[in-house]
Amino acid sequence: MIIWKGRGILILLFVVGGFMLGLAFDSVVLAAWGAVAGAWLFALTVGKTTQRILVDPQTQRPVVFKNAHTLYFIPPKGWAVLLTILALFISFIPRDKLSEDSGPAQTAFKKADSLITSSGKGTVHGNTPQAVSLAKDFAAASKEFRDLFIEKGKDSEFLTYVYLTPTRCVFLLHVPQLRKFSKEAKDTMSEIAWLSAQGLAAKLTPKPSKVALGIRGNILYDRAYIGHPVSNEEDSKGIDQEVKGMDAREVLALLFEPETETPDLAAVAEETPALTEESETPTSTAALEAEPAPSNSPAVELASSEAPPAVEPTSSTVLVEAPVSSLPTPVRDWKDSSGRPMRAAMIRFTNEERSTGEFKREDGQVFEVPLDRFSDEDKQFIQSLSDQ
Repeated sequence: MIIWKGRGILILLFVVGGFMLGLAFDSVVLAAWGAVAGAWLFALTVGKTTQRILVDPQTQRPVVFKNAHTLYFIPPKGWAVLLTILALFISFIPRDKLSEDSGPAQTAFKKADSLITSSGKGTVHGNTPQAVSLAKDFAAASKEFRDLFIEKGKDSEFLTYVYLTPTRCVFLLHVPQLRKFSKEAKDTMSEIAWLSAQGLAAKLTPKPSKVALGIRGNILYDRAYIGHPVSNEEDSKGIDQEVKGMDAREVLALLFEPETETPDLAAVAEETPALTEESETPTSTAALEAEPAPSNSPAVELASSEAPPAVEPTSSTVLVEAPVSSLPTPVRDWKDSSGRPMRAAMIRFTNEERSTGEFKREDGQVFEVPLDRFSDEDKQFIQSLSDQ
């Protein structure tokens, strides 16, 4: 069965090319209209029906021969009209319907990927200031290695995005003119970029448990590496998984899942209110909020053998509890090694080594923080809790 006539099969190349061009902007609507543009371009150029006028030798009358180009018996303009109707239908679908299956990870990845499609919004990006700094170093190293080991390129920039969390470091790299690289050049570029990503991730504190790299060209991803940090002394490259082709996008998107279990103490501190005058000099044994009591109330047994300073009897006596010696603690100000405060209550230790604690902020958010991030004073207080 003949499914096309003339140059009709070429309509697929025009439609798919327009679709992929629109998809590069991470928009289904633009992809649909890109396919429409490709169909109309074909219909009005190489897909036009051609005519030849010949003279019948017997009748001496002109005879018109039409050379039509069809695909599945449908002419190019027919395909263009059908695709236009489909694009109009997609355009009027609410955006939330088009992305209802996209979770937070997909949304974050698409936003990151769109930033390295072109240099219109800059060449280096990241989800934190530290990530932007990593992206800048990674882009510079990638360009230097490309010029040194493959070939010196033009002035085009390496577009880079870094997604950084306490446990993950994901590098996205847009290599200029990647489609023109040979297979060997692509392999070399990928290996060099992975080694560079490993070197930058190894310098992070704390060191992430997972490192990933995605390499793309103008439109498509070439491959993705997912692995773990390795030191220079190790022979292993630290690659746990390598994915090539279209599946690379899906694998990388999974790594953009928001991480709320073990946030950076300093980042959490930024979300807490500023210290009030009453809490400008918090101690490691923050006292409970005092409560007034009548002078004839019964004595209260203190939690510590150390007696509080004597006070003059008045009409109301203020009773102050001894330092907290058990979990959970009351809400108090904790400080990291740089002195930045975080107001929360420590609920419990979360592992047998007692190196990580669960904390709860006043707004109800619960998270885990490695205890080695706290100031020396708070570490001593936490150690006293651990010794109970």
